[in-house]
Amino acid sequence: MTTAPVLSGLNSLSFTEGDGPVQIDSNVIFTDPEGDFDGSVLTVAGTLAGDELSILNVGTNAGEIGFNGTTVTYGGITIGTASGGADGANLVITLNANASTAAVEALMENVTFDAPGDNPTAGDRDISFDRGYQRGQPRLYARGE
Repeated sequence: MTTAPVLSGLNSLSFTEGDGPVQIDSNVIFTDPEGDFDGSVLTVAGTLAGDELSILNVGTNAGEIGFNGTTVTYGGITIGTASGGADGANLVITLNANASTAAVEALMENVTFDAPGDNPTAGDRDISFDRGYQRGQPRLYARGE
């Protein structure tokens, strides 16, 4: 029997124009008893035109998320590839067999939001994290405002 993953601790984010990229939530709790991420896709959605989603490049030391614009690493080991995130598009990260529960939690904690420009669209964003599979395993869907 397959057990669904759980994401908790996703809190509201307050953003002020001109802040630059900020982490959506740097302290989430992610559990996945199965721990099989190979081929799964983490999609971050809920932004408006002009908004940007990305991943904070912390580094390549143990426990750190690295990001060069495409490749995502955890502790210096590639755990996936990212695409999208610009101008309101979803940020899509395709994970590989190197991704662990700890790596995916660290990745989610380092997703960033930005509304660059002089006049970003006002209003709330309903940001969601959706981890789906290409092979039919359980999905994770969590939202924060």
